[in-house]
Amino acid sequence: MNKKAIILLAGLMIFNVDPGYDIQNRNQVEAELRFTSNHAYFYVEKNIWQSDWQNYLQKIGQEFDQNIYPKLTENYGSEWNPGIDNDPRITILITSMSEQAGGYFNPNDGFLKTEIPTSNQAEMIYLNSSNLTSSLFKSFLAHEFQHLINFYQKKKLRWLDEEVWLNEALSEYSPTLAGYDEPYQNSNLEKRVTSFLKDPSNSLTEWLNNMYDYSAANLFMQYLVDQQGVEVLKKITTSDQVGVKAIADFEQVFSDWAVTNYLNNCDLDNGKYCYKNKNLDFHISPTASYSLMPITSLSISSTTKEWSAHWYKISGISQDGKTLKIDFKSDVGVNFYVPHLIIDKNGQFTLKSMAGTNYLPKFGQEINSIIIIPISDKQSNFSLTASVVQLPGPIIESIEPNKTTASEQITIKGRNFLENAIVRFGNQSVEQVEFVNSETIKAIAPDLGVLGKVNISVINPDDQSVLALESFEYIKKELTPEELKAELKAKIAEIQLKILELQRELLLIRIEEIKAKIAQLISK
Repeated sequence: MNKKAIILLAGLMIFNVDPGYDIQNRNQVEAELRFTSNHAYFYVEKNIWQSDWQNYLQKIGQEFDQNIYPKLTENYGSEWNPGIDNDPRITILITSMSEQAGGYFNPNDGFLKTEIPTSNQAEMIYLNSSNLTSSLFKSFLAHEFQHLINFYQKKKLRWLDEEVWLNEALSEYSPTLAGYDEPYQNSNLEKRVTSFLKDPSNSLTEWLNNMYDYSAANLFMQYLVDQQGVEVLKKITTSDQVGVKAIADFEQVFSDWAVTNYLNNCDLDNGKYCYKNKNLDFHISPTASYSLMPITSLSISSTTKEWSAHWYKISGISQDGKTLKIDFKSDVGVNFYVPHLIIDKNGQFTLKSMAGTNYLPKFGQEINSIIIIPISDKQSNFSLTASVVQLPGPIIESIEPNKTTASEQITIKGRNFLENAIVRFGNQSVEQVEFVNSETIKAIAPDLGVLGKVNISVINPDDQSVLALESFEYIKKELTPEELKAELKAKIAEIQLKILELQRELLLIRIEEIKAKIAQLISK
């Protein structure tokens, strides 16, 4: 007779438990089978049973069968079924735990007792009895059930161990998936937001098992599903990768999430920088704010943990013709991602990425402030120096080639070019300009409809400019034999068409003449 049959007949079972969670640090508890649903056995620790709990168990069992189980298996994948105990139902043990624990999942239960003696040899999760009558109990049940699913999808099917932060992030989204964010007050999501706002710079991937870890994991997953759709959940659980590699374009997603936590505005960039849940309407405050008035320079040195974000705000400056110079440096061998928001005097923002030395002309005039968000893939140091400078104007040293046809690319060499510089051929601004560095700009020569020499000018964003008189010459395009043949063919076709039109006109004229003569004859 197998173990599950003994449980059903006796209704009583001794379970191994984790003393780290148990309220009395016990290794085992005695529990009775109190309710059986279509998908689960509900065991309750024998010595704590209360008669009025029966109605709660029945409601929880119905909720699990009709809502939690179908929604989670549809969106994450199946648990191991019938599994190691050869039973299609999972086992849920409700027992006394320390106050801060909602529940837990023990992967050891998925192995034979001969492999791990403390295994309960069942598809099993553990829930804190102190929450049974709480509205959060369903959320904890959904959370732990995802861990059970993840164990099968990753460990049993793919021989992988999901990284803790991502496994927890998936579980944190389970109450949302099951519809438990409403009402928002006192929900799991509300508690996570409250914690997140206390420490929004907590590392997403460094897991210390505190409330800030769970909060960051929850909100990251909220954002990820908002942007990539609910199908991303199963993509992760069924992926042959774990951790950041299981999420497509993770670096960009994390960077956008960091920007979202500051902006959180669904009207921007087709909703790319916002949470779509109406309850997630928060905006984090800058980690630190600095003003360049009356000082003209500042330095920031700090250490950032892996995949955590800090927000540094710099404002000030009102002198005409001044530029903000920012130098960013980091440890060698570290991948830094530094999105920054440039906010103008009207509150509009431009999002860019920073590296090395950067210049912001008209800072304090047209630009009101900048939010710099350093992010790295491992714990590392960085330094940031901001200073007010008067930049020299641009200088053109050469244009290569200096004669060509329209629509060809030219390279302008020189000094002191700035990003977003304007290039003009004559009086016409060029639409296709590539800023390579402070010494090189590439541009596509616009079609001015003329041949001969024209002026070329470069205007930096700080309005300083340089004019190279008659430095470029438009020449007639030389046709290849194939192009000449095609052009000749086109002209012949054009002439033939005109001949046909003339013949038609002559025919119409002749017809009119004949009609006139006939009319004369009739009149006689």
